[in-house]
This record gives sequence, C-alpha cells and structure tokens, in this order.
Amino acid sequence: MVPYLDCPHPDSSGITLEYYDSLPKIRFLEGGTTVKLHRHDFYEMVLILRGSCRHFYRSTYIPLMPGDLFLIPPDQPHSYRFHDSIAMCNCQFYRRILEHEPEQFIAGIEYTALQQKMPMRKRFEDIQAVWADSDHRLPPGYVGNINSQGIIHLGRAEQNYIFGLLEQIRREQEEQRFGFERIKKMLLETVLIQIKRVQMDQFEHMERNFNWQTEMVDTILSQIENDLSADYDFNVIAQKQGISISYFRILFKNNTGLSPLEYLNRVRVLRALELLQTTQSSIAEIAEQVGIHDPNYFARIFKKLIGYPPSYFKSI
Repeated sequence: MVPYLDCPHPDSSGITLEYYDSLPKIRFLEGGTTVKLHRHDFYEMVLILRGSCRHFYRSTYIPLMPGDLFLIPPDQPHSYRFHDSIAMCNCQFYRRILEHEPEQFIAGIEYTALQQKMPMRKRFEDIQAVWADSDHRLPPGYVGNINSQGIIHLGRAEQNYIFGLLEQIRREQEEQRFGFERIKKMLLETVLIQIKRVQMDQFEHMERNFNWQTEMVDTILSQIENDLSADYDFNVIAQKQGISISYFRILFKNNTGLSPLEYLNRVRVLRALELLQTTQSSIAEIAEQVGIHDPNYFARIFKKLIGYPPSYFKSI
C-alpha cells in the first residue's frame, strides 16, 4: 500500500511553502537522493528552479529541468529521484481553502482536463527516461511523454513572476504579520490564475497551429529524438520546407514553446545528463554522442540549463 506523507503546518492557513536549495533540506529523503512512492491528502505544486530530478507520476518517469511546473492532486501516488544539485519550490495546500471558483479552475490544471483539451496527435516533447533505481526499473525503450504528467514549462519571465509570488507566500509564512493567512490565500489564488493563463496560451497556440505546420514540426521533433548525434542546420531544414528561417522559428516556437536551438539543446542536455550518471564515458565523448563537438560549448549550455557544469555530475 502506498503510504501517505504528512504536511508541515507552520500556521492554520492550510498553505505551506517549502523552498529547497540542497538535498539535505528535503523531507522524507531516503538513500540520499530518493523520495519513495507516496501520496498525500493535499495538493502539491512544484516549480523546478535549478538542477534536475526524475519524477514518477501516472505510470511515467520524466526528467525535470528548471522552469518545469506541475501539480499533484490529493491521493495520487508519485515519487522523486534527485540529482545532487536541486533548487525547487514546493507549495502544499488543502482543497478546503479554495473557494468555489478557484476550485473549478484548479481542476483544469490537472492532467485529465489538460489531456482532453490537447489535439489528439500533438506531441509537445517525448523524452526517453530510464529510471536508474533497480526497484523501479523500466523496460528497454520506454518513452515518457512530458504531457502525460501535465507538466507546464514556463518561460523565463513566467518563471520569475510565479517564483516571486511563491517567495511572497514564504515571507508571509515566516513573518506572520497581521492578516498573513488571508494574504497567503490571495497569493496562492494569483499563482493558480497565472498558471492557468500560461496553460491557456499554450493550448491556444497548439489548437490554432495544428495543421501542416504542426505536422512539419512534429516530423523534425521525431528526427531530433531519433538521432541526437546528427548535425542539424535549421536554415537548410527551413529551405527544404520552402519557408524562411524566421518563419520556421516562429512555427517551431508556437508548437513547442521553445526555439529550434533551445529545444535541441534541452533534449541533448537531458540525454547527456543521463549518460554522465550511467556510463564511464568522458565528458568530451558524451558531448560527441549527443551531437555537440565543442566541449566548451557543451559545458556552457549544460550549465545554463542545469545550473551546474557537467564536471559536477561526473565527479559525484
């Protein structure tokens, strides 16, 4: 039976904000890096700020990166496998604190409603993720779809805004000045509204552009995922499609939320992170395997996305 974990109660607001900037601060951590399969009777909202981890939820294992945000409803089993570097906000709150209207729109953020609103054939990102824990090993070739967990990837401005609101919740929680519990609730509702806006914008882009343009982008995504080591010249790809490179970039970003190069780098870095921790290959060899032939460039984009250089993961 999957155990229930409790929630700290710093006050009677029904809202708890925890900020973790190192592994030892994470509650219920076992073996130094794992929070085993569990559930709880409250909502858990997580925003990844730095580093990465692997998250198990709804029968899939997904690697998470900075800017990823997700919401776990009450009674739903999930688990974490952290890397040695992580910074994240964890906001826990009870259903009872929500008024009728906020409770309605929070339902739309959850996985089931999200999937129903998405075009049936749309793939935002498919990333292969093999769980390293022998107790939960996946079959070879297992593919986890980032949208199967309802993950929302925030842009930098969106991430900074939502993180600022969460920081305000934490300050109110710590200072406990007059009316702080009411302010915490108002701030949480603002966070949920902002998340819903981001989600609706993404749906709008996907639904508006689901046509030949989306088919074109999906084909390119499949090519990238099937062969990370290839040299991708997006100018040449755009020419073959008979469109300008600027229009190609617009179509790609409308369908994925990322520019072509940002998407390619994200997938390459995720694969490299897995190889750093599961193989004895050198950093230069791993860079080559994921299609980056300049080790210095590889180190720069790796640190930009993960928050730490590849040498950090190779040394642990």
